This record gives sequence, C-alpha cells and structure tokens, in this order.
Amino acid sequence: MNLSDQLKTLVQTYLPEGWDLKRYTTEPDVLSRPLVMIEVKSITPQSFAVLAVNAHLYVLQPPRATADGNEQAADDAVPFLLDVLYRVEAVQSVSASRGTFLEKWPCWDIDLNLYAPIVGDDEEPEEA
Repeated sequence: MNLSDQLKTLVQTYLPEGWDLKRYTTEPDVLSRPLVMIEVKSITPQSFAVLAVNAHLYVLQPPRATADGNEQAADDAVPFLLDVLYRVEAVQSVSASRGTFLEKWPCWDIDLNLYAPIVGDDEEPEEA
C-alpha cells in the first residue's frame, strides 16, 4: 500500500458520511457533496521504517446559493475534521488556513504533519 493510499485510509475513517475523498486533482469535477483531497507535499526519513510526512487536505463544499453560504459551509466542516485528526496518535501537528481552491471554490487547506510506517505492497500498516 503506497503512502497516499495509507493517508486516504486514515482520513476516510474520520470523515462524516456522504463526504468524498480523493487524491489531489486540479479538476474536482462538479461538487455535489463535500470533498476532501489529499496531496502529499514532503516526505523525510526519521528512523528505520518511519517517515515524517507533510500532507495537505483541501476541504471543498458544493456551491450554495450565496457566497456567504459557501463560506459558512466550508467553515462548518473544518473544526470537526481538525479535532479528529489531532487525536490520531501518528499526527504531530494539524492546522488549517482559509483559501480559495483554484480561484473558484472556497476551501480550507489543512496542513497535516504525521509519522507513517514504510510498508511494502503486500503489507498492511499498523493502526495509528
């Protein structure tokens, strides 16, 4: 299982029902439900079989009738996700900043720093 798949498995566990999760893309399609995209930014070896990973999670919401509605939907989504991610043992730090994804969708950019095991294709990662 590659690192992106490990992160996807970890994050999917904590997402509310009905949310989408996918690897980073510059074309998130038509947003019909909340979407979280994962992008691994950096990987640094820490010790034998352990990596320090910096990833970004982009939280996007489907368009609402007003710009205020768009921002409110994005704002409502983030505190829960930050809270559950911070409780994961492997997570070293998590923070979020408001942004606009591709100058089109209001979003939150969650900066996530965590430790991840190095696993082979036929191995499953241990629980974090």
